[in-house]
Amino acid sequence: MILYIFKIIFIFLETIISIIIANSLETISIVKDVVGYIGQIQVGLIGVVFTGYALFQALIGDKLMMYLLTSEEDGKSKLEESNESFIYLIIIQIRKVQQKT
Repeated sequence: MILYIFKIIFIFLETIISIIIANSLETISIVKDVVGYIGQIQVGLIGVVFTGYALFQALIGDKLMMYLLTSEEDGKSKLEESNESFIYLIIIQIRKVQQKT
């Protein structure tokens, strides 16, 4: 129920902001600034995700590391699969940032 109320409030605020921007004479520069801010935020979030994954790998326990290295599926260890999935995630996010800017 609370989530529904937050959604309604957010939609209301978005509508007000959209109307203000649409009636402004500087709509293009405002939208350009907003898109730039969103790109900067996404780059920061990519850095946070990358740092988190690096810390995860650095702090992984010996038993879990041995399990990830020894368990294989399709000729790849679970650690290799995890690293590849992470790389694909970062590449997708970077492409999204490049497309928006």
